[in-house]
Amino acid sequence: PRQRFDSSAGRLSAALFQNLQRHRGQFARVSALLRPRIITAEIERGRDCVADDHARLIRGFRQGLRAAGGSLDSCARLLDSLSYRAILARGFALVRGSDGHLKRRASMITPGEGLTLIFADGEAKTGASLKTEAKAEARPSRNPKGPELPKGPRRAKGQGDLF
Repeated sequence: PRQRFDSSAGRLSAALFQNLQRHRGQFARVSALLRPRIITAEIERGRDCVADDHARLIRGFRQGLRAAGGSLDSCARLLDSLSYRAILARGFALVRGSDGHLKRRASMITPGEGLTLIFADGEAKTGASLKTEAKAEARPSRNPKGPELPKGPRRAKGQGDLF
């Protein structure tokens, strides 16, 4: 046992020296990279990358903002075209009774009722003086089979037979 102990002690000494040499080499390589000139160059390169990224972000944000503005304008135009005010601008009017409800048919108006006519440029108050009778429009009857077609070939006068 004493011999084994002495042998292990000798090998331990050599292994410690070899470990020290390996770590000293790693330290020398790392310390060579820690010169102020190299660190300053890395900081400058990082600053340039950040400035480029910032410029790209600003451009992307502005482009997204322009796209969102265009989309908002298009939605506003669509809303204006679907608005009842666009129809009023074409010469139509809304008729409201004295109770504030819309009067969609002449039969809904009673004589002497106060009416409000809403135009594109404002409102006018008036009274219903005469009740007109609403005429029911007769709908043409539909033939479920479709229109009757004449039997046989149809030819204009003076047209000969092609076959």
